[in-house]
Amino acid sequence: MRAMTKSQRQATETADLPDEGAGRVGVDLVSAANLFNAGDAAGARRICLALLERRPGDEGVLLTLAMAEARCGELARAIAVLEELVRVNPKHLGALGFLATFLCEAARPMDAVAVVRHTLALKPDHAPAYATMAQALRLLDRRSEALKCCDAALTLDPSHLLALAIKARVLMETEEFAAAVDAYTQAIALQPNNADFHHELGWCLLSDARYHDSLTASFRALALGLRSAATYNNIGEALHRLGPLHPFDASLAGALMPDGEALPDDRFDPEERRRHGNLLIAELYYARALDRDPGFVRSLTNILFLNEWCDFATPLARRQLAETLVDRSWAPDRSPGRLEPQAATRPDGRIKLGLMSSEFGYHAVAYFLDPLLRQLDRQSFELTLYSTKRRNDDQALAIQETGHAFRDIADLDDAAAARVIADDGVDILIDTSGHTGDDRLGIFAKRPAPIQCHYLGYWGTTGLTTVDYLIADEVLVPPALDACFVEQVWRLPRPWISYRPLKEAPTPRSEIDADRPVVFGSFNNAMKLTPDTLTLWARVLHAVPGSELLVKDQRNIFGDHLDAAVAWLVREGIERERIRLLQGTKAWVDHMAQYDLMDVALDTMPLTSGTTAFDTLWMGVPIVAMPGRYLGGRITATILNGLGRTEWLASDEDGFVEIAVDLARDVEGRRALRASLRREMVDSKLCDTADMARALEAAFRGMVAARAAG
Repeated sequence: MRAMTKSQRQATETADLPDEGAGRVGVDLVSAANLFNAGDAAGARRICLALLERRPGDEGVLLTLAMAEARCGELARAIAVLEELVRVNPKHLGALGFLATFLCEAARPMDAVAVVRHTLALKPDHAPAYATMAQALRLLDRRSEALKCCDAALTLDPSHLLALAIKARVLMETEEFAAAVDAYTQAIALQPNNADFHHELGWCLLSDARYHDSLTASFRALALGLRSAATYNNIGEALHRLGPLHPFDASLAGALMPDGEALPDDRFDPEERRRHGNLLIAELYYARALDRDPGFVRSLTNILFLNEWCDFATPLARRQLAETLVDRSWAPDRSPGRLEPQAATRPDGRIKLGLMSSEFGYHAVAYFLDPLLRQLDRQSFELTLYSTKRRNDDQALAIQETGHAFRDIADLDDAAAARVIADDGVDILIDTSGHTGDDRLGIFAKRPAPIQCHYLGYWGTTGLTTVDYLIADEVLVPPALDACFVEQVWRLPRPWISYRPLKEAPTPRSEIDADRPVVFGSFNNAMKLTPDTLTLWARVLHAVPGSELLVKDQRNIFGDHLDAAVAWLVREGIERERIRLLQGTKAWVDHMAQYDLMDVALDTMPLTSGTTAFDTLWMGVPIVAMPGRYLGGRITATILNGLGRTEWLASDEDGFVEIAVDLARDVEGRRALRASLRREMVDSKLCDTADMARALEAAFRGMVAARAAG
């Protein structure tokens, strides 16, 4: 039996059963109510069952029994008891209220709506009924109606906690974060010591990129005794998103240990503190979340994700970490319900592909996938798209059209989703998400397809023995890195990705004023601005006196991180007036036009550019990069290799500075690049999506042949 959700649990835990008095139902029922209110639901149930043998149909006994059954986790029995009570007395408001609540929990929202409508017909001004209606409508994805019901409940009773909680959750789901924060704040004002409300407020603030405020709320939840995996994870994510530039704060490490444990001081080396700041502590909070709940997949994802961004460990150590954490969470070789599908033999040789992704919408992965899917040979391949995250934007609708079939599996658990895929008879199942936050690798652990692989969206090994292949190329994952992947690396004979620029991209400005200062720049995600990156950029700026640095984070959500980056550069001796920060632009064409303000792009490390590198080159700006020691640090390298511009790749930091200085001094060369780089890209394999599709098709045929050969 499923456990009650938090809102339903609160409904029973705050609804203490009254002492009805011996004159009405006798001493035994009073005892049952007292046991229930004291937390002994099983004892209350035993008394009620005995009482019903003597007093069948007694409303007080039935109501107490239903509450006891629910708190014992027997939701179906609780519903049956309440349905009997309501059949006998259709006007029993208490029974109707709890019946609707439990129907919501039992995934029967339409039945709950019917019960609430009956309740409101009896009592139109019943605030709890409106709150329960809001919950049912939320489950039906009718969120605007749910909000109206919340407001109706709060108009009748401004202190109705359940209505506030549901309103806040619906606002979170519709990404109206400021309004959601207001709702949680109101709930906390009414119940200041409710740890759940503080935790949820922290989650909401985290989603709204208010990381310092999120930490405050989450630490308050900890102080109130909520030591859940989700709370520890929220703190880890807030520290993670503040980035490595925020100084190491030992007090945060101390807060991690509320039970008096010793701090793991061996992780706090002074040089590591300088390079990684509070990311060291973020990793500890993720680990604490996994200690609390080894199956808490989000922290598993986050701890792997953190290591990919921050280069804490060697690539081989990353593989070992992935295998350890994946085994704790999914144990793929022993996964309950694991399937053993066989490849279908079809007379026409057609291969059925399944593409599973959380990125079918406005996302960089979908941007690269869309043209490839449209080029797919429909006579040889049948494609089914499996979406693990519901998106309703224009790009989501467009990409749905590229498949022969589209399946929304966002609300299915891993076992059910795996069964859907297996029943579809998929030959090759492709993941694009990896450990990126919205992944569903637990589905892959159940082996719904005979061949499974990862492509495009992640920078390391999945750690899953049930993922057979990682699709890459020789520059992205050279043979020397094979041991760092659980998967077999399947290398394409070309760059593993292709670029299709949007038609609205402006033409690069050709003129370059030789008399103005040289402008270096980066439009990368600001989280990539690590201490190592900024220290190297400072060397470049010192080597070109009077040069400037232009930095932009298109999403405008890392303001604190950008401020910290500026402060870091100033400490490296760069005058503040040489650093320019640009705000993100609403229109993509305006964003691309701002590349005209940049002369030479500087890449980041350890995680290099991806889409940003393509955009930079398309706008005629050269980019200086240094290949890293793992996949995520080699993306720009494979792009430049595909373009034939390996002279912009440095083997070390000294070489990086030298290449940047040479480009800065070569005004005529940069002027020529403005006019020629776009044509170079068009003529290269980087923009040949048809060739990219043929390479992938050959890979899929090869995988099928390899399996057939044993």
